[in-house]
Amino acid sequence: MNRNDSGVSLLAEKCAGIATEEAEKAAARGTFGVGGLLIENSTGKVLKKVPNRVIVRDTVVDPTAHVEKQLVDWYYLSKSSLPLAADMTIICSLDPCIMCTGAILRSGLNVIRISDDSECGVSCWGQNDLTTLPAELRQEKAARFSAFGLRGNKRAFAGSQGSIFSGIEIDPLFEKRSTKAFRSSLDKIRKSINKDWIFSPDSLENPRSLAKSKPLSRVVKTIKRYNPDAFSEKHTLDRGASCTALGHVLVDKARESHRYTGLFNSACIIDPFGNILLAGGANPVEQTPLLDIMRKYHSLVNDAGKNGKRYLAHPKYCKVAIFFGPARDPTGMMEVGSLGSFFEGKLPKESRGQLEYVLPRQDASELADMLRNLPPFYSETVNLKNVIQQTQDDALKEFCKARIP
Repeated sequence: MNRNDSGVSLLAEKCAGIATEEAEKAAARGTFGVGGLLIENSTGKVLKKVPNRVIVRDTVVDPTAHVEKQLVDWYYLSKSSLPLAADMTIICSLDPCIMCTGAILRSGLNVIRISDDSECGVSCWGQNDLTTLPAELRQEKAARFSAFGLRGNKRAFAGSQGSIFSGIEIDPLFEKRSTKAFRSSLDKIRKSINKDWIFSPDSLENPRSLAKSKPLSRVVKTIKRYNPDAFSEKHTLDRGASCTALGHVLVDKARESHRYTGLFNSACIIDPFGNILLAGGANPVEQTPLLDIMRKYHSLVNDAGKNGKRYLAHPKYCKVAIFFGPARDPTGMMEVGSLGSFFEGKLPKESRGQLEYVLPRQDASELADMLRNLPPFYSETVNLKNVIQQTQDDALKEFCKARIP
């Protein structure tokens, strides 16, 4: 489609309308009020439209089900019948978060937004400010990401001159409606979500004790379905356990991942009692085990039934162990961004090392700098520079390093 064609302006209005309507639908359903769609640049054809699907009936079902992430996932599933990624554009009602930014950059899709997000948005300091990303990703972000202009001198178009919507302005009412959908949903979610979750680890019951006393209970059977090795000696990290006990689990899952996907990486979720509740390898599409294991944890909790939260800790009180730390690439941004969604905001004051990696993919100083430059939600509210830490266990590091293929 010719960008000088008046039809592009009409297409922009149409797409902004669809994204806004999807955001309003999402807010009405009780999840985050964000919506979006994917179009073919050459024809303007709408290929897919989605609302945010993180929350259902006041419960988090998938912390990664953001609009852009859903569209990227759909693109990978449908890739064989779609145009090249560079020839398609995501239109979203809100500035992409860091997780979604990583997913978009990795896919090669273009994206244009309607509204700003001063807390989580990759462009929180302005569309042309690239400092929330590592230097290695800034050029690609500048080439792929844009923001609609708003008519009436409200806001000029900003971003990539290669965008199909370069220079295009839309009715500012779309921005007003999109912002309202998101802001109003935040207020409602904060009042209603996770009311039945115990937010003090001291009040939790150890599911390992339940496994001994009531091995056929729904909670235990559900945990064992997700992790058949749960509560075994191998998947229990008691105080005084071998320093390489965790290493054995991570290496086993990384080798399994390498066999089936070619990716040597793994992660596990450990509850406050030292139980390894979940362990798994890298997702071949996302190139990391982290997002997959987060989704599975919420599925596990929901499948465990109404008594599950007596035994299964809120993610804030769990530890996530991963073989390799985040890199300065799109997958690394997906990883660090997903933690904000998984932990759901501010962590306990004394929190440190909820994500513990064994081996680094960048120097500690580079990682600290990368985390410090993230949007405020990640750098200040969640305080990822404290959350993401390398293990101090030298024996564990040596054990894992010696087993990399």
